[in-house]
Amino acid sequence: MRIEDMTLDQLMELNTLICQRIDQLQERETMEALMQLRLGMKVTFEGRYGQVFGI
Repeated sequence: MRIEDMTLDQLMELNTLICQRIDQLQERETMEALMQLRLGMKVTFEGRYGQVFGI
């Protein structure tokens, strides 16, 4: 099916499915990154007030 031939309802449903899939992939990436963390590692991340560094 071509996107140009889809109704508004079909496009909205497709959008929902795409957003859900993006969320799943981002969650997977986050979990994989967290599993790599080890005690004593240097880390940085974006906090509420800018970049945060820690060990």
